Amino acid sequence: MLKKEILGKLLVTFGIATILASLVDYASLLLPLHLGNTHWVYSVVKSVSEISIIPLIGITAIIAGFYMIIPKENQIVIVFERIMSGACALFAIFLIVLTFLFTISLDSVGNRMVSQVKEQGEQLKQQITVFKEQNPEIDEKKVQQSIKRIDENLLIKVKSVNNKFLKANIKIFINLLAFMAAYIIFSLILFNTSIITRKKLLYENSQR
Repeated sequence: MLKKEILGKLLVTFGIATILASLVDYASLLLPLHLGNTHWVYSVVKSVSEISIIPLIGITAIIAGFYMIIPKENQIVIVFERIMSGACALFAIFLIVLTFLFTISLDSVGNRMVSQVKEQGEQLKQQITVFKEQNPEIDEKKVQQSIKRIDENLLIKVKSVNNKFLKANIKIFINLLAFMAAYIIFSLILFNTSIITRKKLLYENSQR
């Protein structure tokens, strides 16, 4: 029994430390807020999606450790389960808000990435045009062929950028939705468990 309680306390301590570390990470990512900057929003949501499992690990450790220390048939357990249910719900709401902001930022970030690629192509064409003006003896046909090749390469690069952007966004969406669902499920299970525990305690008290 003693070993079980010690393990429970270690799990609770580990869980609390994990959640606190996660909150520090979230604060460092989110502060100061730049919600008007779509690139900042995209970057923050991408980072958060990669570490969203850490608070879930902490919550799981706290729940497992708590049940090792405190008997289930206890009023304290009901309060604990409601608190943890609320914490999971808050994390789920946090991810829902981030998903919404992420969706809004996609067009702007994607267009900016494509624009940067196109600007590089335009700069190359301008350099060729200037070089032609400085060297009029160069065959115009060769110049046009060079510009045509730049346009063809530009189309390939734009397609590549769009494909990579799409794949990255799918991964981010999957992470956000998966962890969002996990937090919601945890919240509902804990809340439902607290109701069952409360009914059990009321029944036991009525039998005394």
